[in-house]
Amino acid sequence: MHTATSTQQQEQQIRWMPPPTGYLKCNLDAALFTISNQVGMGASIRDEKGQFVAATTRTMLSNHSDFIVAFTKRQANGSAHALARAALSHASRATFDVISSCITTIIMNELMP
Repeated sequence: MHTATSTQQQEQQIRWMPPPTGYLKCNLDAALFTISNQVGMGASIRDEKGQFVAATTRTMLSNHSDFIVAFTKRQANGSAHALARAALSHASRATFDVISSCITTIIMNELMP
């Protein structure tokens, strides 16, 4: 049985952890706004001392009323990882309404049984 005290203690133990010395850490998150049918995404980059380096936000509209935003490990999220890597080759923010060539094969392979 969970008490209010044990729940509070668990919440207090969850804290941002810095990257190893000499590295940067990028934290990403997404939020679903059902009323406006949008997804907001944010990323924050900090150094090993927790000092701010950079941040970005993006909003995506959804034409679908039945979608979810969920955490998935990179191994099971190949298309999003490939898009993140491809972002370096874009001069500015890119939005795709059709499948990008950098993820076509990944998506096809993920659909195979």
